[in-house]
Amino acid sequence: MGTVLIIALIALLAAGPIMSVSFGKRQEENNRKLIAFIMENYNELAGGAILTYEGAPIGYNSQLTRFRYCYSYIAMTSTRSSALYLVEGLDGDEAKNAKLTCQLITALSGWWGIPWGIVYSIQFLFSNGVKNGTNDDTVGDIMQRIRSAEEIPNS
Repeated sequence: MGTVLIIALIALLAAGPIMSVSFGKRQEENNRKLIAFIMENYNELAGGAILTYEGAPIGYNSQLTRFRYCYSYIAMTSTRSSALYLVEGLDGDEAKNAKLTCQLITALSGWWGIPWGIVYSIQFLFSNGVKNGTNDDTVGDIMQRIRSAEEIPNS
């Protein structure tokens, strides 16, 4: 009985990081797609046009959100973020899956770290569940960062 409990505990501790690696790679690709779309349509968006990205309207002032998650090993807690998603497009399957995955990783393995695992888990479960992520960027903010990055001379 004790061996089964130890194996279950190890599996639970390993679940978050294992899920995080696969999930993180998919989120990086989603971010690249959104940034590529913004760059391809930079002038239209800057001019105030409302376009469609994956079935959702997108414009210069469109609100973006991301979902946060954490996973812990007893003395260490790591935090990560999902890709950016349009707030108007949160009904899409990809955004729902990202939100659910962030909630699952955090609920399974976020709270193990003392003390930050508990703090981050509560914070992220609340912000992802009640507030629908961290709504801190607009498309215009991303466009300004792109323009700033382009103005940096290559050394």
